Amino acid sequence: MDLQTIGWEQRRHLDEMRDLWRTLGPLLQQRHQFAGGVTWKTVKGYEYLARFQSDRITGSKKFEYLGRRKPETEAVYTRFLQERESLDGRIESLQRRMEIAARVAKALRLGRMPTQAADALRAIWNAGLDRDVLVAGSANLYAYELETGLFAPREAAPEEDLELLSLMPVSEEVTDDLKRALLASDRSYRFSSQSEEFIAKDGYRIRLRERSGFLHRLEDALPRDVEAEALRWAVDLPPVSMVILGRDGRPAQASFVDPRAYLVLTCCSIRAALTSESREEPRLRAAAEMIQREWPDPFPDEFVGLSPILEEAFGAPQSPRI
Repeated sequence: MDLQTIGWEQRRHLDEMRDLWRTLGPLLQQRHQFAGGVTWKTVKGYEYLARFQSDRITGSKKFEYLGRRKPETEAVYTRFLQERESLDGRIESLQRRMEIAARVAKALRLGRMPTQAADALRAIWNAGLDRDVLVAGSANLYAYELETGLFAPREAAPEEDLELLSLMPVSEEVTDDLKRALLASDRSYRFSSQSEEFIAKDGYRIRLRERSGFLHRLEDALPRDVEAEALRWAVDLPPVSMVILGRDGRPAQASFVDPRAYLVLTCCSIRAALTSESREEPRLRAAAEMIQREWPDPFPDEFVGLSPILEEAFGAPQSPRI
């Protein structure tokens, strides 16, 4: 497959943005801890320090009382305001630099992920939920491109909508937490329990699936033991935290499926007739070549027989079981 190597100027600018993000990204997650504010409230003639936050779903304001007014709570109040102000100042300075860098990245055509998907991942990151959900499906290719320095051709372009895998059982609490985060990027998101999707007013969709349920369904549909073995190997691979750029040039960080696991999961989905082979073939070829050329960890020989594409990229299988 004809992959395009990221140019020297693009790579240099990407490295500069990553350096900037290493400082800015954690600060944005810290700032989420200061959402809302603190205030003094009078209850039955006594003043209490209260921490408050507005619920994006209900619009109501929730209060947590931290104690009666005394030197200790006054110190908590002062420290909260000072730390938040200091954090806001650091973020504002870095954001100005990042906005300039984003305009350059956009001009260099470094950002390829749809802006709505990138916005959603930024909101998930800021809320600290990136450890609870993985980017699934073809959107992983956007991260692999920047990590390997190889752009996939147009025919291997990922789908526009976003697919997420929850590492926890999907419950009302989990979907509400995710919805609160997503509402920071688009106030129109609603969750459909029937389709397991967050749907924006313009029709953009983010599908949420429970990882364990998805994997059990896939394993049950696989016809041979070796495919189940490959699936278990893929599941055991830890996710990879990577930075992507939206089409607006701005960065986002998220947890992505290891690219080798992506190959196995996609091949198993095809063999289980859960996805279209014709649609996924160009993406498989692109991801396989990225791994073959640039990924530091090799693809296991015993699983290359899952697909002719893997055999072509990584050689004939050494194990007679496939």
